[in-house]
Amino acid sequence: MTIRALLIPVDTEQPLRIVEIPESESLAQLQALVEGYVECIDLQHGVTSWLNEEGKLTGLQYNPRSQRLYLEAYGPADILVGPAVLTGGADDQGSTLGLSDAQLDHVDQLLGPFARVWIENTYSDGHESTTEVWLTPPAGDSAQKLEDWWQDEVFEHTGTATVLTAPLARSSPPLCFLAPRTWWGRPSSGATEPCTRSRKAPQP
Repeated sequence: MTIRALLIPVDTEQPLRIVEIPESESLAQLQALVEGYVECIDLQHGVTSWLNEEGKLTGLQYNPRSQRLYLEAYGPADILVGPAVLTGGADDQGSTLGLSDAQLDHVDQLLGPFARVWIENTYSDGHESTTEVWLTPPAGDSAQKLEDWWQDEVFEHTGTATVLTAPLARSSPPLCFLAPRTWWGRPSSGATEPCTRSRKAPQP
């Protein structure tokens, strides 16, 4: 079993990333992600934020996106530094829970909106990897801007990408497409649908 978590890097140019943490290795994995011993802070909507316990002492950088979630819960009571990992609170036995869809949607609304992109890579040696990253889409309604964004941002991470959700309000036409130069509009339901685009697989 795994715990669905969201990694928030310090660098705002870096995407947020969904990580699946094995329950049996949760402490070790959390320590690796925050780069040291962990402390946790309970946030709004049952979300828990895991941070480096010694981050200020070791000079880790300020994390503005993590700080925004903290401000929602506590106001300007503290300054958060270093990478943050969000999980979904704990069960009655104190075991860490994964993030629910509703919790992820709340983070998206507060920090985004993002384009959530499912990444699939097949490397030249045959091994595969998958992950989900949250990218900040470009402002404006230019198809060329969207094309440039796709090439420069999405393909930095992937050989094959599927846009899971895209913020309709931030761009028109929206971020997805049915063909390379046919940007997809809104389905009649008003909902978004996944769409996929591929390029040559990256080298490991």
